[in-house]
Amino acid sequence: MSDLVSVVLPVGPGARGALEALEDLKRQSWKELEIIAVLNGCPKEIREAYQMESSSRLRLIDHGDTPNLLKALSSAIDASSGKWLARMDTDDPYGEFEQCAPYAVNVQIKTEMKTPKKGVLAHADLQRVAQILKNANYRGNVVMEYEEEDSYDGVPGAMDKLRTYFGG
Repeated sequence: MSDLVSVVLPVGPGARGALEALEDLKRQSWKELEIIAVLNGCPKEIREAYQMESSSRLRLIDHGDTPNLLKALSSAIDASSGKWLARMDTDDPYGEFEQCAPYAVNVQIKTEMKTPKKGVLAHADLQRVAQILKNANYRGNVVMEYEEEDSYDGVPGAMDKLRTYFGG
């Protein structure tokens, strides 16, 4: 069996960074790679740009103008043929998180996230994350991924913020 990696790339309404995400994937040096892009309520200009792409690595699934992240992910997984599966986000991590939160079994929170600008990190909006989880009536575990400076000093402060935002 080959070591084909299927990368699922949902392209939704926000679509910030959608073209850059595709370019990043096309530049990957791993030869055994398929990109499954699901056009999922994205703007017309993004849809047209993706449809003009010619790459043997790219497979497009078009769900039209109605965004539905879970349907997009499910159809991409069904279409994948790789031994391994990966997901790449393109636009609004909070919006995507909000759609998935009601179905979450486990949640992992990063304290920093990449921005559309290369090499630039932004602090995660932990208050917004907590509100999304509360609105979804989430009752599972929350794991924190902390990659900033000294974790011995930083983690307790981040955990205190989360407790406050969750009302505890």
